[in-house]
Amino acid sequence: MNKILSIAFAMMIVVSSYATTTFSLPNIPDTLTTKSQKANFLALHYWDNIDLNELILIGNEDISEQVFGNFIGIMPDVTNQQEALDAFARHITLNDATHICFMTIARKYLANPQSHTYNENLYIKILESVIAIETLSPAYRDKYNYILAQQLKNRIGSVATNFDYR
Repeated sequence: MNKILSIAFAMMIVVSSYATTTFSLPNIPDTLTTKSQKANFLALHYWDNIDLNELILIGNEDISEQVFGNFIGIMPDVTNQQEALDAFARHITLNDATHICFMTIARKYLANPQSHTYNENLYIKILESVIAIETLSPAYRDKYNYILAQQLKNRIGSVATNFDYR
């Protein structure tokens, strides 16, 4: 619960810093009482009130990274992760600039082993969600399929990919 409140507070700071762009978290219904219920609701509706066509968001890495970081920060408490990531994918694929921005941030934070938020499982789920969006152009679908194939290589518990050596 404290983590959710911390994220909400951080989001309010971003909102007050950039008054021209509205970032309002969804109101969590009072009927949701457990931590996981609140986290699930917040994750499913996180992107509902954020205008992802807003150039201030997409053009400013500080804002978009903070918004994405807050979203990823609640994922450990979310039990319906795939559903939340599918909602995220639907929102970011509304235009090319938005999905390029957020997929670049996702790769930076989730696929980089040097990142403090490194989580290749979450990155794979995001890639799968984005690839499943029907309106995604074939070129970007191919790109993300290739990245997904690379991410799925040499996973723990799987047979290592063959390679040649001399």
